[in-house]
Amino acid sequence: MAGNAAIPFFNWRQKSKELDKTDKHLISKENRAYYERMIAAWRDGVEEARQQHSAWDFETSVRGAEAPYPTVEGAAWFESLRPRLPKSLGITDDLSGIVCDAGFAAELHRQINSIERGWFPPPDAEQD
Repeated sequence: MAGNAAIPFFNWRQKSKELDKTDKHLISKENRAYYERMIAAWRDGVEEARQQHSAWDFETSVRGAEAPYPTVEGAAWFESLRPRLPKSLGITDDLSGIVCDAGFAAELHRQINSIERGWFPPPDAEQD
């Protein structure tokens, strides 16, 4: 008797998993364009900030010009990315003069790629 009672539960559990996959698929379809725009804005922002840092570095070291240090705090792209970055990067919530040199830009690109893989898993991974 106990075995027969488990069959409906198993069927319900299996159907529940299938519906969860369907719901996730619909949600990702619905929001995909938004997420793609966000990722593109992050990538553009990182590149622009890296270029600004390179220009600042050139101006101050080669030409000896005094220029304000370019930071990324307050930039919309960075503030939308900041909560998704791991604490291991050492980024705090205060505005502490985060600059986007080549090394930090490369790390941001790695983090953006990781976020993108989480949002848009490869097609074969969605079948789990």
